[in-house]
Amino acid sequence: MKKQIFLVLLAACSLGLASCACAPTGGEGEESSSSTSLPVEKTLESIEAKGYRTEYYVDEAYDPIGLKVTATYSDASTRLLAGTEYTVSGFDSSVANDALTLTVSYTEGEITKTTSFNVQILPQEEEVKCTLNIAVNVSGIESYTDFHSHIYINTSLVKTEDNKWDTKVLTQDETDSNLWTISFPEILVEQVYSLNFYYGSNEGANWDYGKNKLESTDPDACLSLEINEEDMDSEGNVNKSFTATFEVPDLSSVTVDCVVTPSLLKTSTSEEEALSDGVYVWAWNNATNSNVRFEKSDTDGKWHYELTVAIDATTLSGSLKCSFTLGLESAPDWAHFGGEWEDESFVQWTDVEKTVTNESTTVEYTVHFKDEPVVPSGDSYNLTVNISFGETYNYVGLRAGTSTNDQGKCYVNNPIGWVSNMTESEGTYSVKYYPDLGENNTELYFAIEIWNDGFSSNAFVGANTSWEAFHISFTQANASITLTSAAITAGDTLQVGTVVSSEGLTIL
Repeated sequence: MKKQIFLVLLAACSLGLASCACAPTGGEGEESSSSTSLPVEKTLESIEAKGYRTEYYVDEAYDPIGLKVTATYSDASTRLLAGTEYTVSGFDSSVANDALTLTVSYTEGEITKTTSFNVQILPQEEEVKCTLNIAVNVSGIESYTDFHSHIYINTSLVKTEDNKWDTKVLTQDETDSNLWTISFPEILVEQVYSLNFYYGSNEGANWDYGKNKLESTDPDACLSLEINEEDMDSEGNVNKSFTATFEVPDLSSVTVDCVVTPSLLKTSTSEEEALSDGVYVWAWNNATNSNVRFEKSDTDGKWHYELTVAIDATTLSGSLKCSFTLGLESAPDWAHFGGEWEDESFVQWTDVEKTVTNESTTVEYTVHFKDEPVVPSGDSYNLTVNISFGETYNYVGLRAGTSTNDQGKCYVNNPIGWVSNMTESEGTYSVKYYPDLGENNTELYFAIEIWNDGFSSNAFVGANTSWEAFHISFTQANASITLTSAAITAGDTLQVGTVVSSEGLTIL
């Protein structure tokens, strides 16, 4: 008992000493120290939600954008919470609800505070659809045949499986060839769609040059189509009209750069050689139905000539046929036909064919020649021949040489060479020929060859009805002769030519 009383007294004394340590200790005239207070710790009092979205449709996902949650503390301070600091629960848009309560929760330390707000879950708006009928008045196309036989629409109204615009063909009106129509069922209203019109063949729209002309300078600009509910009639139809203007290129032909790479290949084992200066590449072609002279480019070293080839409306392609030969500047020389070496023999080419389309820009040939014509020197002979007939023919050419057959006749396969075609201008066919007469020789034989549709064989204009060639002798290096002949009709073999005038030669 005494021991317990002693412990109580000791504890009381200790408390008294502690109190004395905090009380003023100085006597009269001594300064006393003031007391120091500890900081008070603030605590989370509440949270508040503002700015939230209040309306949703059935099956729509929760949208947190705009929601702001503010925390308030015991010292009256506030803090805007980040979206990752709180949670929102209770959202369910599976059914309509006029007052769905959402709960916002925020925990800080061991304190959790909540707040709530209400949103409406509205029934889904019923989609309004219509049948869209489009009528297009087309201008700029005079004929709906061949290459532009259909009008197409490319539009966002319908899309492919990979979500790209789809293309549909319109129907031409039976009475108005410029009116084309198309209908689209189940089209959402209160929408804006884009579209363009194109013309094309049975194969499809021509994207590169068949688009309706727009005033916009933007090549990708589209027509705009707005469909509103008030546009619908009582049967759910919306009728829209457009005017589509086209700038139609000529699709019946294409102009291509015919490019030739020529070389001399004298034997099957020899190395290729370049053509001599003064030798030109020529070709008969079905595009002009005549011989044309190619020009050598300083840029690529190849020979070029632009040819316009007809395009077939059914196959959408054309055929370019060329027979190549060499010649001089004034005329081709068909003794130097292009071809290839096969089994040690040189095989001449005739009508080498290439296929072109409206998209073709270049047609290329590689042509070999066994030999080339001799380029005349400055003092060589040349003969200018002019001849007129009673009508125009598909082909007029010159055959010439230094000899004939035993009867002195100018046949196709005789030693007289098929040297050049004559250029027709204002009813007169003209050509300049540089003959290789040989040393100390001035004599030349020549005849004019005519071919036309309906002839069973080629016909010739010579000196008389025995088909003899004109036989001349040069009296000067530059000579000319002008001839006339009556028209040659189908079945004729010869009309005797008449010499109108000559210069620098003697007719033998």
